[in-house]
Parts: sequence; structure tokens; C-alpha cells
Amino acid sequence: MRSFLFTVFLLLVLAGCGAAQVGGPLPTLPTQELDMLPPQAVPNVMELLTVNGATNISEEIYIRVLIGTSGFTSRVHERLDITATGAFAVWGGGAHEESFCADRTMFFEAGEVFSIHDASIFNGYERILIQPHDSFEQLQIVGLRRNWPNDATPLYRGRLEITAVSGGFIVINELPLEEYLYAVVPSEIPSAWGFEASKVQAITARSFAYRQMYENRFRAYGAHVDDSVISQVYNNLPETETARDAVRATRGLVLAYNGQVIVANYFSASGGTTANAGEVWTQGSAFPGESPPFLRAGAQFEPGFVPGDLRLCANADAFFRMREVPGFEQEVNWFRWQVRMTAAELTTAINAALPTRARANAALIQGATDIGTLTDLRVVSRGQGGNIMEMELVGTRGTTLVLTEFNIRSVLAPRNTPVHLNDGSILNGWAMMPSAFFSIEIEHDALGALTAVAFYGGGHGHGVGMSQHGARQLLARGYTYRQVLAHFYPNTDIISLRR
Repeated sequence: MRSFLFTVFLLLVLAGCGAAQVGGPLPTLPTQELDMLPPQAVPNVMELLTVNGATNISEEIYIRVLIGTSGFTSRVHERLDITATGAFAVWGGGAHEESFCADRTMFFEAGEVFSIHDASIFNGYERILIQPHDSFEQLQIVGLRRNWPNDATPLYRGRLEITAVSGGFIVINELPLEEYLYAVVPSEIPSAWGFEASKVQAITARSFAYRQMYENRFRAYGAHVDDSVISQVYNNLPETETARDAVRATRGLVLAYNGQVIVANYFSASGGTTANAGEVWTQGSAFPGESPPFLRAGAQFEPGFVPGDLRLCANADAFFRMREVPGFEQEVNWFRWQVRMTAAELTTAINAALPTRARANAALIQGATDIGTLTDLRVVSRGQGGNIMEMELVGTRGTTLVLTEFNIRSVLAPRNTPVHLNDGSILNGWAMMPSAFFSIEIEHDALGALTAVAFYGGGHGHGVGMSQHGARQLLARGYTYRQVLAHFYPNTDIISLRR
């Protein structure tokens, strides 16, 4: 109904409602969760969804995406210049659709630019809304950079809503969920991996997005999700025909457990195992916690191989230093990696990251936020998949216990140290340790002082749910897209959101 009312409104606007005026290798990703705006900093643009227990719907689902700045460095844009591939309209709006028919509507032709440099242009309205005349046309934020070829500016379907806040403007892109997936699927996996891989990604991304809409993590912005890895990457690369076809072929299909849509977490690559969700993320204030039946640690290698209990450091150390593992992803670059950091490099990285991580969640950083010079580090506990859950950092000024894989990877960031991958290639400037699936080897000088630490790891990402590279490898072995999903999300069914 909301979509129908808006269409009627836009037709009225274009018919003369109001006084018209004619106007003239891998993505860069955030390494930590950015601060949220305080509650009610942005008026709610629409009533966000609440869980009602229903899974079948007949109307189009719309999703609201918070658009970050270039490089995902901020959520507040200092200025905005907006154009479109076709004619578009700009008008002021309030908290309800009824107020959108404003007394001042501007019309622009394709390629003309509407600029917002300060809040005075809002003229008392809560927000500015921008939408193409034709649904097949798309909007552009001039100068916004993602990973599009030839440094092109991304195109956005649906409409943009702009709200003034301290320091600039918040941008929300509202569009149908299915069209949102057109730009998520190719941003999350290469379309060159094929149609079946894109179908797998479409179902997981749709499931993930649907559940994120209910979690209200971005309610303070009037959004459901953002466009970075904090939600899932959106429009970092252009749509492709393969991605659109995969979304259409799986339209409305999601993963469910006991009839409820699941949070279908996924990550880049495994080192031979996945992790229990409760051993990666907190549940409220609890860590570790319980893991749902569909997000539990699983072997990603041939059944005859037995690495032992990877919760034991001796077994994990041997496993992550072993290159000849019969893993499904053995030939993937991320399957095994190495980093060697000097004591000075580690000390700098740790003391730079601890204050930030402690501000984000003090309960997960227990002890000093400046340890002085690093003298030792120890693995305190591992999860069932071998992922490190707790690590102790010892320094000349104090000792700190770091909990959860995100914090551990953040405080050990090899920003100025090369990461050596499985095929011999090297990555530089990495802002997090590639994963928490690793072994450590401490080096000492003749007097027993710590001089360096070598990290032997496997995989890339948090390790929960589906490995994207793993899915590709299973498809190459002859699995169907449904068998791949059943492998990574056991005990789930594929159901349709649509009646």
C-alpha cells in the first residue's frame, strides 16, 4: 500500500502539485563498527518493521539502506550533489506520506545536478526526497566512490532521502528488497563464479537482510541496514546480468529454521573449519553463548582427515601450520596465510587499538588499555572450530584479556606488516588479522625478551555460517545450490516469503 500511495503522490507532483522549479582487488571496508547517532537524532522516516511472526507476505518488501561516504569512513556526508540517468523530482517531506506533497517541488532533467551544501535548503522540512520520474532510471551521488570500474560513480535504484544532522547530511536509499539484492550479490561474490554461486549468495543475502530489518540496529538513522560489511556490502560493484538473473530465479526464497527466517551469516573463506556462532559473537552480555543448530562449527575437509579436538592448542597449532590438509578450499589463497610482526610492531598495534575497542565494549577488553611494551601473549581459549576466543596480552604496564574474534583481530592488526597468502602472494596494509583461526610462535632473544611473533593462520573472515569460497568449491564438485546451503546451514529449509 505504501508503494501505491507514493506512486499516486509522484504522479500528482509531476502533474503540478506545488510550484515547480526547474533545476540546472577487494573493496575498502570498515575495520570497526562506527559510532551510532544518539536515539532520535534523525526522525524516523517510516515505521520500521517489528517481528509479527508472519513469514509469508504478498506486498513488495522495501528496505532502507544507510549510505556511507567514500571509503566507508563516515555516515555523515559534508555536502551532496545528486543527479540521475533520467528526469527526477526533488521535494520536502515530513514524518508521514501525506505531508510529502509539498508546496515547493523541483524538477530536473537527466544529468542536471541538485546540490545540498547547508541545511537552509530544507526550508523547514524534516527531509528532502529525491526520486526519478521513471522507475528504471537511477540516481547518482556525484563524487561518491566505491569499487566501480574506471572510478565510476555508483547508481542507485529507488529513491534517496536526505536528513540534516550535525556536521552534514544522512543519506538513505529506499528500494525494493529484490532490487537491493541486485547490487548486493555482485558486491559480495564475483559474478564470474557463475549463476549457481550467485543463486546461493542471493538466498543467503536475502535471508540476512530480512532478519536485519527486524533487528533495528540502524533505527537511529531511520534505516534498516548500512551499505558496508557491518550489514552486507551493497553497490560496491555494479549490478550484473548474472546477479539480476540469480535474484529473479530465487525471488522471495530464504533459509528458515522451524518456519522462522534465519540470520544467514557468511564470510569469505575457511581454513578447513567453520565456527560456532556463540563462540564468535556475544549474546547480549554473555560470551561465549549458545549457538543455533544451523550456525555450528563444521569440518570443511574430507571425512577421513582427523585433526583432533581443535579446542586444544596443540592440535590447533599443528592444524593451522599444516598446508597439506584435504580441505575443500585447499587451493584458495586464504586457506593458509602467515604474518610475522616484531615486538615493536605488535606493541604499537595493540596500544593503538585497545582504547577504541574498550570504548566499544569494555566488558570484552578486561585490563589495561595501554600495556606498555609487549612481553608475552597467550591463547586462553579456542572454540570448537579452532578459532581463538580469548587472548591474554602481557606488557610492562599491565595485562589485558581480549575476548571475541573481532577484538582479537583488531588489536593484532598487521597494518605495516605483509600478509603472505597460500599461493605466495603478499598483501600489505591489512587493517585486521585475516581471521581468528591461527597459531602463534613467539621468538625471543638470547636474554629471553620477546622479539617477534609469527602467526600461522587459515581462512578470511569471522568463520560463521557459509564460506563463500567454500560454496564455490562445492559447486565445482557437483553440488546443487540447495545442497550447498544444506551443507553450511544444517537443519534449515528453503521457504518462500511470498504467498
